[in-house]
Amino acid sequence: MSLDDSIQKLREALSDAHLPESSIVAQKALVDLFEGMLQEIKALRDKIEAQNKKLEELASFCARMDSELDELEEAVEDLYEYYEGEEDEQDFYESAICPECDYTFMFNPSLFEEGEILICPNCGRFIDQGKLNK
Repeated sequence: MSLDDSIQKLREALSDAHLPESSIVAQKALVDLFEGMLQEIKALRDKIEAQNKKLEELASFCARMDSELDELEEAVEDLYEYYEGEEDEQDFYESAICPECDYTFMFNPSLFEEGEILICPNCGRFIDQGKLNK
């Protein structure tokens, strides 16, 4: 039986009872008290339902984040495995001085073919590797 049903049953019982007027006033005050308690309980129920909805949304968000973190962890592990064999290879850089602006910059000669043209990162001039001031 719900609280609303209980309050209605109490009202019906009080209206059927033949009591002195002072008892009726006290009983009506009791019914008002129960109605106030019922309203507070309903308000608490609504708050709890709202919090439950927020908790469900948070749990769903956490599950998505957990899934995405697992995917990220797998990707990082794959990258470690991929680069694991390349630890022995170290990059070797050379310095070059641009003949136009005298800007000194570094480049990795293994990334360029022999005789390939470099571009100065400062002024954009094309530089022949064979004519570098190293």
